[in-house]
Amino acid sequence: MHVTLVDAKVCYGASQHALQTYLASKAIPDVYTPGPGARAVVQMSDAQFVRFKNAGKQHATDPMNVKFAGAVSRVRPDRTGNAALEKWDVAAYGDLTGRAGPWGGGPHTNRDHVTAHSSNVMRWNNGLYPLHAHSQAELKNVAPAITVSGRHHREASWTYGGRTKTIVVGTTETRMEYGAFHPDASVRLEFDAMLGWKADPNNHSSGNPTIRVEMVGAYAYLYKVLVNDGVTTASKQTDDLVLHYLNVAVLNDDGVVRK
Repeated sequence: MHVTLVDAKVCYGASQHALQTYLASKAIPDVYTPGPGARAVVQMSDAQFVRFKNAGKQHATDPMNVKFAGAVSRVRPDRTGNAALEKWDVAAYGDLTGRAGPWGGGPHTNRDHVTAHSSNVMRWNNGLYPLHAHSQAELKNVAPAITVSGRHHREASWTYGGRTKTIVVGTTETRMEYGAFHPDASVRLEFDAMLGWKADPNNHSSGNPTIRVEMVGAYAYLYKVLVNDGVTTASKQTDDLVLHYLNVAVLNDDGVVRK
């Protein structure tokens, strides 16, 4: 399977030619054209693609529109409501709370807002946050979030706890302010921090990267949700960032499905 991202949309084909044909049918520039404008393309197995494409999603596949990746079905069960969470589930923050966490209870499983809740509050106070809320508490619950390991969140997140008060290099703004006034750049920095920490072998006792196909797939889905909700806008920069980490995950994949 050949996979790329175009404005937060996952585009794929069973071969290079199939992907090119699809992109041409949608009037999307040829991603294989050499040069600085070329988009990255990641090649993976059908099974890896299904793990990537289904990641982060809790709603069931529409039975009237079942899609396949080669011989591998992409059918998903419904896990919304009170079902236990899986690693890297994506939803409104309030839909991720009060449910069993995949890494364990309490501090072992966290729900990470992107952008940070404090940044969202600043945008909301200025009438600029795209999702409707009557209060800061409601805002916290309706904003997009992703289920992450507590350790991963504490050690890697760009905006965990007091880090929101850190001044962004080259600016006079805190990370909280940066997320409010520059949400597109902040989303990339938050993605890069979380995915990059997993990709760096120096952060893990095994000495190997622990970035997973499912994890990158969930962040790709979160990116799409953020764009659809108006929290951020799609860009080639963000597309390429996610594709970079997808390639790293595929190259280091051990074939084990992590749920």
